[in-house]
Amino acid sequence: MYTELLSKTGPYIEEARFRVCETFFNEKDYVSAADEALKFRDEFPSSGFAPGALEMARKALIEQGLSAKAAELSGVLTRDYPASGPSSRIHFDEGQKLYERGNHKEAVETLRRVTANLHDIDSARAQIMIASSFLFMKQYDQAWLEYSKAVYVYPEFPEIVAEGYYGIGAVQIKQGKKDEARKAYERILENWPDSPWAAKAALELEKLK
Repeated sequence: MYTELLSKTGPYIEEARFRVCETFFNEKDYVSAADEALKFRDEFPSSGFAPGALEMARKALIEQGLSAKAAELSGVLTRDYPASGPSSRIHFDEGQKLYERGNHKEAVETLRRVTANLHDIDSARAQIMIASSFLFMKQYDQAWLEYSKAVYVYPEFPEIVAEGYYGIGAVQIKQGKKDEARKAYERILENWPDSPWAAKAALELEKLK
């Protein structure tokens, strides 16, 4: 069946070929998945499925232990399809590593590529890391702005909003604005009392008494 699909042409051939690659991957036939996904990208480089095919090939190579080849594909993805979802997720992973290592300036530059091209939980987390990076760099006005973006751009993610308000409170404490910080923490307790950020906000409120 796969051989027949791979040899056909027609208006839906791109999707059909991509689904074949997907099937190989789901069946854990990672060699065939990588081979067919790379062939797909070579034959249909401008297809909307091309970034997904490259990402599938990259993951299939990782499953085979071919990390160096997978890293090469990461470079191809971010170079040739910079605004794609797969590229943005590569930037998210890179930005998170930079953030965790304390390389905050570089983390911000990398994570901006995520928030520019995605609107999902990964981009929401990226926004929080951007804000926290500015807090660590003691750029408090910018940190406040970035936490505010997390609050207002991602209202569909309550945990992100709660964390954003917690960050706003932390910034305002650093700026000596204790009354404003108190309001931010109280807002968390009022609106998201079951959030882990509520417990942290309660502790900060105790310190402000």
